[in-house]
Amino acid sequence: MRVDNVKVTMDIPVHFNQPDKNGYIYTKESWKEAVKNAVGIPIEIIHDDGTRTVVGVTQDVQLVKDGEEDIIKVSGVFRYGGTSEEVKFTKDVITNVTLNGIGITK
Repeated sequence: MRVDNVKVTMDIPVHFNQPDKNGYIYTKESWKEAVKNAVGIPIEIIHDDGTRTVVGVTQDVQLVKDGEEDIIKVSGVFRYGGTSEEVKFTKDVITNVTLNGIGITK
């Protein structure tokens, strides 16, 4: 099944004053400022060669505390997405679905 405007929420853990997976150290203040201007920015797949594929757009971005962990909470939409499934038809109507995966398409 393929649809457009798939709502998505992401929780991105962020750690301050210690290196991330790229070796960079961020301050909490830098992220507090960054999220203020993050509504409407692209949601992207960033490829190993540095190229990017836009798959959606953000609608809300906040820096929040989740228990002991700080997270960047992102709400937005993927342009297109859907499911990967095996189906059975009865008279041109799908009457049985086995869900194999959830996907993002472009």
